Amino acid sequence: MTDDSAPIKVIRILLVEDSPSVALQIQTMLSNSNNPIFEVDHETTLEAALERITDEGIDLVILDLGLPDSEGMETFTRMQERAVDAAMVVFTGVDDQELAFEALRLGAQDYLVKGKVDGALLIRAIRYAMERKQAEISLRASEEKHRTLLEAMPDIVYKIDSEGTFKFVNEAVISLGYTPEELIGCHFSVLIHPDDIENVSRSSVLPRLAGSVTGDVAAPKLLDERRTRERMTRDLTLRLIPKSWTREADTADNGVLFGSLTSYGEVTAVGHYALNRRTQVTRFAGTVGIIKDISERKRAAEEKLALEMQLQQSQKMEAIGRLAGGVAHDMNNVLGAIMGSASALEFESLANDEQRADLENILVACRKGRDLTRDLLGFARKGKYIKEPIFLNEIVGEVKSLLARTIQKTIHVRTELSPAISYIAGDRSQMHHALMNVCINGVDAIVGSGELLISTQNISVADGAFASSKGIRPGEYVQLTVTDTGVGIHDDIIDKVFEPFFTTKPKGEGTGLGLSMAYGVVQNHGGSLSLSSSAEGTTVVFLLPAVPDAEVQIPEKTKPRISSYPRKGAILLIDDEMIIRNAAKRLLHQMGHDVILAENGRQGIETFRARKQEISLVLLDIIMPDIDGIDTWERLVEIEPTVNVVLFSGYSKDERVEKLLESGAVQFVQKPFDVEVLASTIRRALQSS
Repeated sequence: MTDDSAPIKVIRILLVEDSPSVALQIQTMLSNSNNPIFEVDHETTLEAALERITDEGIDLVILDLGLPDSEGMETFTRMQERAVDAAMVVFTGVDDQELAFEALRLGAQDYLVKGKVDGALLIRAIRYAMERKQAEISLRASEEKHRTLLEAMPDIVYKIDSEGTFKFVNEAVISLGYTPEELIGCHFSVLIHPDDIENVSRSSVLPRLAGSVTGDVAAPKLLDERRTRERMTRDLTLRLIPKSWTREADTADNGVLFGSLTSYGEVTAVGHYALNRRTQVTRFAGTVGIIKDISERKRAAEEKLALEMQLQQSQKMEAIGRLAGGVAHDMNNVLGAIMGSASALEFESLANDEQRADLENILVACRKGRDLTRDLLGFARKGKYIKEPIFLNEIVGEVKSLLARTIQKTIHVRTELSPAISYIAGDRSQMHHALMNVCINGVDAIVGSGELLISTQNISVADGAFASSKGIRPGEYVQLTVTDTGVGIHDDIIDKVFEPFFTTKPKGEGTGLGLSMAYGVVQNHGGSLSLSSSAEGTTVVFLLPAVPDAEVQIPEKTKPRISSYPRKGAILLIDDEMIIRNAAKRLLHQMGHDVILAENGRQGIETFRARKQEISLVLLDIIMPDIDGIDTWERLVEIEPTVNVVLFSGYSKDERVEKLLESGAVQFVQKPFDVEVLASTIRRALQSS
């Protein structure tokens, strides 16, 4: 029973048969079908049939393999090349079935033997051939779709057999210098860094794990994975090498650094198994996997880690700097009291010659202690800072001259100075001291003979990873480089070289403040100080902000003028340290001044309010509890706008003090001070009033 409502299907057939009787028989058989309806075109030669295929759309070809102009498999292959989308049923004689089987192997959908065909068999063969051809077309379209997707993927998609040989790989391997065709038949190891192969290949990993129980968590991750589903390999990181890779040519063979030829890949891999239809047994057929390029992610992670380490180091150095600054401040107060008392005794001329020598020794020792605290304050970025234009080549020349007279003759000091370097703005004395400390460290690292090279040049720092790694802003800089041929610094301690009191020298031969002081000075000048080292020596690089030529103003040097000054009125001394108050009072008395003491800011304000008519000068400590020196000065100005003040501190000037000095409102002296320094500062303050 047929379904009259079913749509009638029309199938166009090209019959290629040189026998009129056979052709008539087939046409008669097909004409009896009502659904589908067969429209049959008949050709007796291959050439004519090929023309018909070109001109018109044909659904199926019934092809005799023995034609007047072509015989055997050549007939089939020529027709197959032309009739790509048409189903093929070959016609063959009784003795030519092997030929028919070969045609089936090469793509024919079915075959028929002449003389053994009836209508039902013919229609069934046509229907099966059409179904198989349609399945082939659908499969081809699906494969093409997936191939297009695979080729468009930026990740490497691969298939390897059980021996690790590539059976498929997509176009993404072009990034490594290969074409997919080059890799087919090659072992996967050609893409993997030699040092990583033993950790990602079954042939090397599994023997090492023989007899052990790894479990799912500790199970190895493999590029030629056998496991499936939950146990498949995920997130396996390895290094990929391009076709042109050689170990000698790769400058960063041990990681993804700028300029490296290697790249990083992240592998996902699963075992592929095939079913033997005859035995119904599955066997391991290879591995299918994806390798995702994570080089940029790895590089970004490394940069992030470097910045985090830099931040940690910066915070560590800041904390140490605060500690160092506090120690230096308190030490300066102690030294100030000792120097003041010793100076007072010396000033009174009451001691004999032997006692005078002892006093001088005390003052010399105090001055050495003061130099030590200044180094600490330099590291803490709280040292005295005199800003002026500096031509670094001049400082290099001075340091080289000093070194030439002091170091052993087997060490050669050489300079490579750019004559066109820009000026920097800063403290000449501090920069001289910082460079000298670095050079002395370099000289001390040289065993026997060697060379110390000092060079200068202008550089431009762009916004990016370099500026971030140095902790500086983009702009123009002067680069000062000191390179020695010494023994180098071990990796275990290189992160500690800028810490105060850290030294590798024997006890008594170094304070450990040289590089820390240089670090603080350079930071104080808005620059960066970095160090790199190897077995061949050490390089220290100063980066200091350049001053545009138009902004360089070199002050004229004038000879200081010393003159007498009036000693009228009392001096109000405000300091929270009793030993400082007593020592300073004694010195001021010896200079001819009346002294009024106050032990904190609040007491000083009240004393000044009550006795301002008799006070000609206020000596005011900056660092005090409750009300500090700056706030105290502001209260004093409210009481008397023309008050004459000299600030002093164990620290140096901060930004608020600098502003007061720029306005000419106060003088400043740093503790511990010599008698001459204190006297000259008071003289200037009284003269200005």
